[in-house]
Amino acid sequence: MVKYYGIKSEYYIVNENNFIISLKSGRKLNFIQTPYLHFPGAIATYDTVSKILFSSDLFGAFSYEWSLFAQEDYLEKMKAFHEHYMPSNDILRPVMEVFLGMEISMIAPQHGSIINTDIKKYIRTLRDLECGAFLTPIRKELSKSVGYMSLCSSILQRFVVIFNKAEVLDAVKSLDIAVNAETLEL
Repeated sequence: MVKYYGIKSEYYIVNENNFIISLKSGRKLNFIQTPYLHFPGAIATYDTVSKILFSSDLFGAFSYEWSLFAQEDYLEKMKAFHEHYMPSNDILRPVMEVFLGMEISMIAPQHGSIINTDIKKYIRTLRDLECGAFLTPIRKELSKSVGYMSLCSSILQRFVVIFNKAEVLDAVKSLDIAVNAETLEL
């Protein structure tokens, strides 16, 4: 995609340079492989001076209302994104373990809000998150729950993270179902 930005410099092949680049300013960037999170060649970039992790798709979020810095509700928005886009916890967990061992002052995702407080909490949340195809985490509990009623309720509750509650309730009001306006359970 670089060619579409009109950049004329030579390509810098990170794997041929030990996944590090030293800039003229003296700043060093480390490239951390994050394969399949969520595409095969994914990498994150770590600035060793500022301790900022440029996390690519990791730590991104679904959000109807965006803010530059993560707010209290960002954790749920981030979980909703990762449940949909990350292939599995088996792939996500080892990368989060690497991040837990690093000194990170801030996480700057490619699409989402900047995380500048409670960094380890966000990393641990993703480390422990069941993710994959959207229904995978829900399907695991389906046999223990009341079946599809629980599944549909979970979907409505997740929609509230992306949209606001009034919009979700408005969208389902014409359906032949009863929804608890407080809990969004069918």
